[in-house]
This record gives sequence, structure tokens and C-alpha cells, in this order.
Amino acid sequence: RCSQARYSLYQVSEIYGSESLTQVLDFLYEAYYVNQIPRPQVLGYDDACHLKKFLQLRLNTSWFVLWLFNLSSGVMQVVCDFFHFPNHKSDWCKKNVDPSKCKVPNFGKSNTQCAEQSFAWLAGSKKQFRHMGEARFLFFMLRMAHLRNKQLCANGIVPRCEEESEAESGEESGDEECVECE
Repeated sequence: RCSQARYSLYQVSEIYGSESLTQVLDFLYEAYYVNQIPRPQVLGYDDACHLKKFLQLRLNTSWFVLWLFNLSSGVMQVVCDFFHFPNHKSDWCKKNVDPSKCKVPNFGKSNTQCAEQSFAWLAGSKKQFRHMGEARFLFFMLRMAHLRNKQLCANGIVPRCEEESEAESGEESGDEECVECE
């Protein structure tokens, strides 16, 4: 599982067994509360219908879910990614998690498959993981994520960090989102 913005990997976490909604909630807690990664306006997820129902059931009992959807900073929308949405046939899904109904400006131009694409890139290395212990595997994953971000920065796919942009251009970088590129 990973947290991404504009293709950059911000958070990587190991999935135990299969990807349960509880593990997704734990991942969101670690990414957005513990590590203070800025909350997105839209959370795109392949199984958004089940995730949204799961989170809605916890709005009154979980301080974290309430914090995650803090109304004072704008409601974070949960939608299905564009690729998986055609498989969602129920009326509830069409009404509540349809990505084409997302009102966030320019969301329709978003690549909601960036996590899947990163995993496809990483799958080329899967044979190297089999012999690794847990510590070596986690270190290798962090290093691969770092190198992937660096490669994307070098290719101009994501903006560089503010410090690097300012140093290269001699100007302030404006509102560009800072991405770890070193």
C-alpha cells in the first residue's frame, strides 16, 4: 500500500495477509496523522465503496476518522479510481463513489492509477525479495521508493523540492507541492 501525490511515493507499508479495511485505516492513520502527510482533497481507492461505508460507520466512534474528514478543512472525498469503477454495479456505488462526480477541480485529469503503475514498476524486482529478511526487505523498499521519486523528479514528471527549484532557477517556486527528491 502506498500514499501518492503526482506519482511520488510518500508512504509505504507492508500488508499482512490480505488488504483489509482495518489495515487501510491503520495506513491512513500512520500516513496522515502520525507522519503528518497533508491530507488529500480526494482519496481514490479501488474498493472505495467498502472503504467509504467502513469509514462512515466509524464517524461517531473514532476520533481519527472524524479528524480525517474534518469539516473545517473541507471534506475529503472518497471515490473509486477510474480504472476499477466500471466493475462497481450497485446504485450506491454509482451515487457515492463515482469518480466522474467528484467536484474537486481538475480531478478528471488525475491519474488515479499511479499506485498501480508504481507497483507494476516494482514488480520487476520481485524475485530479489524472496531471500530477504524483514529488515533488509523494508530497507530495500524504502530505497526503491526513494530512487523512484528521484527518477520521476529528474524526468520532470513531478516538481522538485522548493530548495532545489529555487537554487536552479534563482526564483521562488510558488505553490508547487514539495516532493522528496534528494
